[in-house]
Amino acid sequence: MHCIIPGVVVMAYVRFVPTIRQGAEDLGIELPVVSQWVFYLANTMASYWYLIVAAQVMINLLFAIALAYVPRRFRWLTWLWFGSYLLGMVLLFVLLVVATKNFIVNIG
Repeated sequence: MHCIIPGVVVMAYVRFVPTIRQGAEDLGIELPVVSQWVFYLANTMASYWYLIVAAQVMINLLFAIALAYVPRRFRWLTWLWFGSYLLGMVLLFVLLVVATKNFIVNIG
């Protein structure tokens, strides 16, 4: 479950955003900075999609193994982990921060 939402977000950035960018370029539209940033983020995800997938799988695997060996009084951690999408959100946030930093460096 933890890989589904980040996977959908990465797929949207990799498959659909470049199509929208191409349409905007064909029309000769001047894009705002936020749109340029989204296109830069999509290019970053398209270039490093395999790292996102590998990190997601490895982190989920490590947590699943670790949670299999927790004492009984900490079993609630298992429900918390497998019932949430926290890892996917954190991973996307880190990617967002890195892409924003690189975008700012490339603009300036």
